[in-house]
Amino acid sequence: INAEYMGGTVSRIVLWVVIFSYQNVPSCCCWWWWWRSWRPWWSQEGRQEAHWNLTFRKVENLFGQRRKVCCCPIEDEDALGEFQEIASQFSTLREARLSQQRRQELFEEFEVFMFSVVSRVHNEILTEMEAPSLDEFFGSLLDVIEEIAGELPEDESESTSQIAAESELTLLYKAVVAFLMVSIEQRRELRQQFSALSVRVVKHTLALGTNSSRQPDVREAALNVVGSLVSTDPSLFTENDLLNTCIDSFFTLCADPNDDALDPNAFSSQNLGTLHLDAVAGSVKPTELVASAVFEKAKQWYGSANKFERKAALVSLAVLPEACTEYVLQKERLDTIADWISKACDESDELVKSAGYICMAEVVQHLQPACATHHKAFLPRIMKALENTDECLLVKTKATIPLTQLCSLISTVNETIPLVPTLLKQIKEMRAKMFKLKEDCEYIESLTVCVRAIAGCAGDKFLTYLKDSMELFLAMMKETDEISHIVRATATACVGEIARAVGKENIQPYVDDIVRDIIAGMKLPDPDIKAAGHSTFGDLAIVLGNDISPFLDSYVGFLLAPLDPNSSSKKKSRGDEDDDEEDEDEDEDEDEDYEDEGDPEGEVEERRLAIECVKSLVEGMKENFSPFQNRLFDPILQHAADYEDEVKAEVASLLASIVHIYPASAEIQPQAKEIGQAALQILTSYITSCPEPAVVEEANLALSEIIKHFGAPLLFADRSTGEQVVDILGRMLNKEIMCFQNVDEEDEEDDDEDEEGEEGEEDINKKLKAKEKTKHSHCEDESCAKEGCGDECENEELEGVIASSLELLGALAKARGAAFEPTLATLFPRVVEIVKSGSADYGFGCLAELAESMGAAYAPYVEQLFPLLLARLEKWNENFALAHNVAFTLGVLCLKGGAASKPFHKQTYDALASLLKTLLAVDMSEFNSEQITVVERARDNATSALGKLFMVAADSLPVSELIPLFLKGLPLKADFEEANCAYSACVKMINTHPAVLEPHMVQMLEIFREVLASSLADKLKGFVVTGANSLLSSGKAAELRAVVDSWPAEQREAFNKSLSEKS
Repeated sequence: INAEYMGGTVSRIVLWVVIFSYQNVPSCCCWWWWWRSWRPWWSQEGRQEAHWNLTFRKVENLFGQRRKVCCCPIEDEDALGEFQEIASQFSTLREARLSQQRRQELFEEFEVFMFSVVSRVHNEILTEMEAPSLDEFFGSLLDVIEEIAGELPEDESESTSQIAAESELTLLYKAVVAFLMVSIEQRRELRQQFSALSVRVVKHTLALGTNSSRQPDVREAALNVVGSLVSTDPSLFTENDLLNTCIDSFFTLCADPNDDALDPNAFSSQNLGTLHLDAVAGSVKPTELVASAVFEKAKQWYGSANKFERKAALVSLAVLPEACTEYVLQKERLDTIADWISKACDESDELVKSAGYICMAEVVQHLQPACATHHKAFLPRIMKALENTDECLLVKTKATIPLTQLCSLISTVNETIPLVPTLLKQIKEMRAKMFKLKEDCEYIESLTVCVRAIAGCAGDKFLTYLKDSMELFLAMMKETDEISHIVRATATACVGEIARAVGKENIQPYVDDIVRDIIAGMKLPDPDIKAAGHSTFGDLAIVLGNDISPFLDSYVGFLLAPLDPNSSSKKKSRGDEDDDEEDEDEDEDEDEDYEDEGDPEGEVEERRLAIECVKSLVEGMKENFSPFQNRLFDPILQHAADYEDEVKAEVASLLASIVHIYPASAEIQPQAKEIGQAALQILTSYITSCPEPAVVEEANLALSEIIKHFGAPLLFADRSTGEQVVDILGRMLNKEIMCFQNVDEEDEEDDDEDEEGEEGEEDINKKLKAKEKTKHSHCEDESCAKEGCGDECENEELEGVIASSLELLGALAKARGAAFEPTLATLFPRVVEIVKSGSADYGFGCLAELAESMGAAYAPYVEQLFPLLLARLEKWNENFALAHNVAFTLGVLCLKGGAASKPFHKQTYDALASLLKTLLAVDMSEFNSEQITVVERARDNATSALGKLFMVAADSLPVSELIPLFLKGLPLKADFEEANCAYSACVKMINTHPAVLEPHMVQMLEIFREVLASSLADKLKGFVVTGANSLLSSGKAAELRAVVDSWPAEQREAFNKSLSEKS
C-alpha cells in the first residue's frame, strides 16, 4: 500500500536538502509544503485512503473487462478473496475521515462493484463465501447506512453535507438491492441468521422512505429495498409481523399532504406507496392476508375527516382488483367499494375525486362482469365530471380512464354510444382554446380514445355519428404544432378504428382525405404520428382490400423508411421535405439536431407498426399484393435478425401472412418456395436464439401456419430443413432452447440488469413490476411461493411457448401424415407430461390434429389421452379457452379413434353434456366482444363434440337427452370450422332418430333458417339444405310447411330461395 506513496521519496529527500541549505523565510513555506505532501504516507487517514484506492483498483482490474459482458460468470481464483476483503473492511470506510468528494467517489465505485460485478457472478462467490463472512458483510453495510441516515438533520435543509450524505445513501441502497437479488439461495439457507438483519432493513428503509423531508432519490432507493425483499422472500413479512407495518407505511405515503398526487408522471409519495403495495399484494401468499389488511385499513381511513386519508384509502384499494381479485369479487365487499367510489366522485375535493376515478378504473377493468350492476352508478358520475366546466382538468382526465374501459364493453354500447356527441363537443371546446397546454392535449387524447373504443364496439351503429366524427378527426389530423402532435396521432388511430367499424362503403368518401393527411404526417418528425399513420393505413387496407392499391405507390417509401434498424428513419422522412436546394444546409442542421434528440422507443414502435401495416396489406390485398412483395419483404428479410424483440414478434406474424398470397397446391410455386424457405430459416432462428418467450411463441405459430398451408412440398424441398424443424421441436418440448434458460436465470437472480456497467443507475421500479410475472406469480399455494413448485409451474409466457410448440407438432403431423408416427413416438412421452401437468392448456387442439392427420397410425396413443383429457375437463374452472380446446380434442378422438375410443364414449358424453349445460348458462350480458367470442367458441366446440360423438356412438348413448341439449347449442356463433360436423350430425339425427327428434323438428327448422340467412360460406351450408329438405319431406311436412308460411315474407322468401339455389 505504501509503495503508492514511496515512489516520490527520492525527489522529496533531494528537495529537503535544497530547502535545508536556505536560511530564510521562504524556506518555512517549503517546509510546510513538504509536511503536507509527506503526511498522506505516514498518517492513518492517508494509509486508509491508499488502501481503499488500491483495493478498488484491484477489483476494477480483476472485473473491469467482465463488466462489459452481460451475464458472464466470474471464475477467477482470486474473486472470492477480493470480495471477502471488501466485505470484511467495508465498515472502515466511514472511519477513514476522507474528504466528502473522495468518499463519494468510493461509494460510487462500491455501488458499481455491487451491480456490475456481484450481479454477474451467478452466485459463485456467495456460494463459496462462508456464512459468517456473508453475515458480516451485510451487517457492515447496514451499519454504514444507519450511521449516515442517523446523521441527517430532520429539517429539509439543502446543505452540501446533507446532499452528499443522501447521495451516499441512495448509492448504498442500490447496492443492497443488488446484494439481495443475487443472494436469494444463500439467504434461504441462512434464513434464521438473516431474518433479524432483514427485519432491521425493512424497518429502517420504511422509516426513511416515508420521511417526506428526504430527497426523492434516497426515498425511492430505500423503498426499493423493501420491494426487493418482498419479491424474493415474501414469507419474511408474514413470519415477522411486518405485513401490517408495511401496509401502514404505504398508506402513510399515499396520504402525504405535501404530495402533488394528481400528476401521474411526477415523483410522488402516492406513486411510491401504491407501487410497493402492489408488490406486496402480488408476492405474499395467500393474497387474502394482504387484501383483508388493506380493506380494513381503507375502511377505517375512508371514514376519516382528513381528505388525504380518504384519498389514500381509495388509491390503496385500487391495488386490490388486479392483485387480489378473488377477495374483492365477494359481493358485499365489491358493493362496499363501489359505494365508496360513488361517494368519492360526488365530493368537491379534487384529490378525493381523482382517487375515486383511479379506483373506479381498476374495478371496471379487472372485475367484469361482477361489477356490471354498478355501471349505471359510475357512468353518470363520469359524464358529470366531463361536462362540469369548473372541474379540474386532471380530474377530468382521470374520469376518462374508467370511461374508456366502459366504452370497450360490448354490453354497454347502448349506454355509451349516445355519449359520442358530448365527447365530440368536449374535444371541440378544448381545441378552441387559444393557448393549448400539454395537459389540454392529454385530455383531448383521452376523449378521442373513448370515441375510438365506442366505435370499435358499436360497428354500424356508429354511422349516426360518422359525419361529425370524421370532420373533427380529419381537422385534428392536420395539427402541425409540436404540442398537438399527440392529438394528431390519436385522431389518426381513431380514424382507422372508425373505418373498421363502419365498413368499406361508408368510409370510402373519406379515404382520399385520410390518406392525404397520413402522408402529410409521415413528413413530420414525430414517431407517434408515423406509428399511428402506419396503423391506420393498415386498417384501411383490411377494409378496402385491393382498392387500397392506388395509394400504395405513394406510401411504400414511408413504409420502407423505418425498416432498416441501422439508419435513422427520422432523417429519411425529414429528407422528403427538402425540396428547396437553397435551404439544404439548414435542413441538414435540423436533421442533426433532431437525431441528437431521437426517441429510440418511438422508432421501435414505428418500425413495429410499419411491419404490422405490411401484414394488413397482405391480408387485405391477398394475391394482388404480389407486385409489391419484393419491394416490401426484402428489407424485412434482410434485417430480420437485427430487429428488437417486439419487432421480431411482428416479423414472425408477417411471415405467417404469406399464406394469403400463394394458394396451397401439390406443387409449390417457385416464388412461394423462395420466400417460404427464407421464412422457415428466420423463424427457426428466432425459436432457437431469441431469449424472449413472446417472440418464440409467435415464431412457432407462424411456422405452424406456413407448414400447414404449404405442407411437405415446402418442408421437405430441402431434406435438412424438415429434419431441422423436427429437431428444434424436440428441443423446445424438452425446454432446451434459449428462452427457457433465460427465464430460469431471471428467476434465480432477477438478472435483468444487463446494461454495460451502468446498472446502478437503472430504474429498479421496472424490476418490482416485472416480479409480478415471475415463475410462481400465478400460484396461490403458499408452499409454492416459499419453496418453488415443480418444473411444470411455468410463467404465462413460457406456457405460451409450450402451447405453440404443440401447434407446431400438429402442423408437422399434417404435413407428413402417417409417416410422422416414428417421430411422434419419441416426442409423445413429453406431450403426456405436459398434459398431466396442466401446462399449455391452449395447445390441446394439436392432439386432435394428430388424430385427423395420422389416421390409424394414431390409434396406439388414443387410450392414453382420454383419461388425461377428461381429468383436465373436470377442472376447467371457467377457463373457456381450455374448455374449447379439450372439447374439440375429445370430439375428434371419438370420431377418429376407432375401436380404441369406444370404452370412453359414455364417460366422454357425461363430461361434454355437463360442460355444455354450464356454458349455455353463462351470463354474457356484461362481457366485451372478445370475451363473448371466447365463450361462444367453447359452446360451439362442446356442441360439435356431442355431434361427433352421436355420429359414431348413437346406439350406446341416451339420445333422448343428447338431441335436445345438442340443439340448444345451435346455430354455431363463432367457430364455423365446426359447421360441417355439427350440421351433418343434424342430418343423421333426422334420418336415424326421427321419433326422438319429432318434438324438436320446429326448433331445428328455425336453426336451419337462421343458418341459411347468415354469412356462413355457401360450401358449409350444404348439410343445412339437405337437413331442411329432409325435414320438409318427413312425416311432419305439413306442420313444418305451416311454420315456414308463418314467417315474415322476407324471411320466408329468402329461406325458399336458399333451398332452391343450393339444392
